Amino acid sequence: MIWSRVGSVALGVSLLAAVPAQVTLRYAVTDGSESLPIVKQICRDFERAHPGIRIKVEPIVDNYSQKLMAMYAARVSPDLARFGPGDFQALAARKALLPLDEFLREDEGVDLGAYYPNLLRFMQFEGRQYVLPRSVAPTGLIFYNKRLLAEAGLRAPDPKWTWSYQPRPELREKDFTWMVSRLTKQVGEGAKRKTVQYGLGIAWPQLWFNTLLISRGLTLWNSNEKPTEIRATNPKVVELMNFASESINKRKWMPSQIELTSNNTSVRDQFVQGKIALFQTGPWEIRKFRREMKDPWDICLFPAFEGSPYRGLCEGNDTAIFASTRYPKEAWLFAKWMSGPPGMAAMARAGQDQPAMRALALTPGVWLPSQSAAESERTPQNLAITDAAAAGMEYIQVPEYFRPIAEAAQGIAFDILNGIKPPEETLARYQRDATRDLGNAVRRLETQPYPVGPAIAIGLGVLAALAGWVYWPERKVRYTSSERKDSRSAYWFLLPWLLGLGMTFGPMVYSFFLSFAESDMIQPPKWVGLRNYTDAIYIDDSVPISIRQTFIYALFSIPLGMASALGLALLLNQKVKGVPLFRALYYLPSLASGVAMSLIWMRLFNPSEGLINNLIYGADGQRDWLGLGTLLSNLAGTPGQPINWLGNPKTVIPAFVIMGMWGAGGGTIIFLAGLQGIGVSYYEAATLDGAGIWRKFRNVTLPLLTPTIFFSMITGVIGTLQVFTQAVVMTDGGPDRATLFYMVNLYRAAFAQLKMGYASALAWILFVIILLVTVVQLKAGKRWVFYEGELK
Repeated sequence: MIWSRVGSVALGVSLLAAVPAQVTLRYAVTDGSESLPIVKQICRDFERAHPGIRIKVEPIVDNYSQKLMAMYAARVSPDLARFGPGDFQALAARKALLPLDEFLREDEGVDLGAYYPNLLRFMQFEGRQYVLPRSVAPTGLIFYNKRLLAEAGLRAPDPKWTWSYQPRPELREKDFTWMVSRLTKQVGEGAKRKTVQYGLGIAWPQLWFNTLLISRGLTLWNSNEKPTEIRATNPKVVELMNFASESINKRKWMPSQIELTSNNTSVRDQFVQGKIALFQTGPWEIRKFRREMKDPWDICLFPAFEGSPYRGLCEGNDTAIFASTRYPKEAWLFAKWMSGPPGMAAMARAGQDQPAMRALALTPGVWLPSQSAAESERTPQNLAITDAAAAGMEYIQVPEYFRPIAEAAQGIAFDILNGIKPPEETLARYQRDATRDLGNAVRRLETQPYPVGPAIAIGLGVLAALAGWVYWPERKVRYTSSERKDSRSAYWFLLPWLLGLGMTFGPMVYSFFLSFAESDMIQPPKWVGLRNYTDAIYIDDSVPISIRQTFIYALFSIPLGMASALGLALLLNQKVKGVPLFRALYYLPSLASGVAMSLIWMRLFNPSEGLINNLIYGADGQRDWLGLGTLLSNLAGTPGQPINWLGNPKTVIPAFVIMGMWGAGGGTIIFLAGLQGIGVSYYEAATLDGAGIWRKFRNVTLPLLTPTIFFSMITGVIGTLQVFTQAVVMTDGGPDRATLFYMVNLYRAAFAQLKMGYASALAWILFVIILLVTVVQLKAGKRWVFYEGELK
């Protein structure tokens, strides 16, 4: 009986072993509501063709590359991920992705010759293929509104049109610059002149910046393969950037990003509404425009610069395999499915993506319309131009050490295109900073392995010294058994606090040792000694700028915030009907999240439609109540124009201070508690002495409230020196680094540039600054803080 049961169990185990295990592959994508259902359908088709493999699609919305990097560092990365041409290099350099060369050699079913050759080259790193292209998205496409062109008396752009710095009327539709100027409509005169129709719109600011550079055959450095010199002040680059800036800020051919953000709109929305005639973007918009555009439209290539060949920019979607996957063979099967004919054809037929295989992109009924009469008239009729755009794509690839410098170049695009400062000044600043950073990056290539053993020994020594410092005074004390029992009970009660202290102290010690290293949390840290600190103090100019802007903000925010909180507390301390309701209403704004509060105030600070400017200038912008509007505009340096609160370096910090006062309810509660803690007897004595309201406030309330004021000042300084959320959401450190607060700069170093060691050094510098400021406050507080017990 027993042996029969054992046999049955063994047979069951053998049958289970014979059943192939189900493999689940995690696939990270950036797809949204438009394309995600199509991607999931492709995955279901793959699962039917490969019954033992299941695909779990994981959409990641924002900061895609940064999140994947963090997931890999935490060892929770997906098996595969979708990448663009500029996303995979950082992971490939850190050995986080599998090279596909071996798979490609062994798999004869994949023909690399079928892909656009330039696209394959963009997906290589150090001569190895890390990504298999799935789709191509040339951003050198111009979508044009046929109705607006007809109203301006223009035909469709000539296929061989070119652009130059000045309009050439004699070329008409062969000149891009002239067509943009003709399609721009303005009304009014002088300072009241307003653009009601823009000739051109660019999907995002950096696209205009990069398109002009690549079209002119210019770069901001001497070589992409091995950059050794920055050339941002090259006269040709300066001339080009002046044209880029003037097209937006002087000629008003294009809307600025500040105008779009302030009006809560986008270039795409303006094009759909018929307010922009030409729109530069990629083929991913075709499917949406077929559904949304009411005016007739078509596409053409972005023009080449006069006398130069066509050069465009590249975007796209591609599939890569993480090195941490447990199923590399199964992952390769899915990669070649998604980046092969099955995946490409499904996305193309849905009008979502242009296939990365050229023959598939030119096949009628896939990306191009079929031969049927109905399909032949499908918009856009000039869809085949996307093949020429893909064939002419270029992509700037630079070494890993140079990538932060190249990415910093994209940051200056906002300042140049929005007229924050003259292009010459912005380019000169980039020339200086990038030259310094390049020398620093080359110097950082010469690093040594981190001395882990000595670091652990020092850390343990510090802990032992701390324990010895605590217990040394009691080494000769003799306790009774009752006292020892009480001591053990005390330690049991202290245990949660000690564990919490260890969870805080441990990361602090780790970050301290990490501050002497170069680390991205993926590769082993490398020893750099005091270089992170010396770079922060002597080399990186963003550190003193961030400290200065943070202290400027604190200088105005703390006194005004405390004064408004104290004023509200005095009002809410009165014995009037309904005061609990008022207390709740004033406290409610402080409960709002920083992001929600920032979004609300972005609308209030809107220069054209915001409530604040409407109160100052009127809804039509013509009011000048007691000269206030003129005075503020002159102080902002924009006479005759409403204040652009968040787009002007002179007004953005005052705007942040005003916004901070709206959340004074939290401080109000603290002051209210302090006021209610003052005994009534003091006021009664002051009344008997004949003191009025002001003398009671000055001689009774303020002295007894000094502990509360002191507490609010200490916590206010600590909190204000760590201001972060509103600067990231509302201005991203701009304009012209006016809101590049210290924590914003630290965050960029840690998560945008992956300089965890440098970010740790910045964190310790901030810790020392806050410690010194707090110590000074504590010392000074002994002279003016009065406690109730001291007055008796």
